[in-house]
Amino acid sequence: MKPKVSSFIASLALFVGSIGLPNVAVSEQNSFSRANTLLFFTDHLANVSVPNTLRYTFTNRGAEAEAFSDIIEVRVTENSIEGQKKVTLNYFTGERHRYVPPISNAKGNPVLTLFLQREVHEMGRLTQGPWRHFQNRIKLALEHAASISPVTFQLNGHTTPGQRIRIEPYRDDPKRSRFEKFAAKYYEITLSEDLPGMIYEIRGVVPGNEQTKVREGAEPLINAVLRYHPGPE
Repeated sequence: MKPKVSSFIASLALFVGSIGLPNVAVSEQNSFSRANTLLFFTDHLANVSVPNTLRYTFTNRGAEAEAFSDIIEVRVTENSIEGQKKVTLNYFTGERHRYVPPISNAKGNPVLTLFLQREVHEMGRLTQGPWRHFQNRIKLALEHAASISPVTFQLNGHTTPGQRIRIEPYRDDPKRSRFEKFAAKYYEITLSEDLPGMIYEIRGVVPGNEQTKVREGAEPLINAVLRYHPGPE
């Protein structure tokens, strides 16, 4: 069942507030992890010329997933206040479309928050548990247990450098026995300063494990992927 629009907006606001987007003083950033700094205290939209539209594909696959593909558009315009950008979003299409309020002073790329909010709601739905628990586990993992590694990826025929942040927020969860089937879930977020909006890809993956009796190398139980979709050169 899809969340009602009003409840989705309310929970999205809670998620933004609890994770923390770049709305704090620069001096406070030193108290956050490198992963949180890259994700929530970096001006992802600084390299976006205006007006502009950033496009992302979203695919959902896997033995335990509803299979579908859709798109997200981030429309970036400049506000009257110098240096600030206004963002409006088209979040999915047709029956999956969800209204997201415009952002008047955007710095972080909002597709990150949209992806993570969808993830915690999905974990809540699949496990019949409170979505805030999964939100808190992601927060803890980003602050204390994130790995960051250099990567390259192919984009429009070019090799592009970036950084990949990886977390396994439920691996050491004291409550994992309640949702063991999904406890091996991991997230990977790939960033590059060479891309407008900086976010290349976000993945949420539940691999098969002993409990699910899925053989090694088989299709994951869940494989949700958001990826930047550049226009033709």
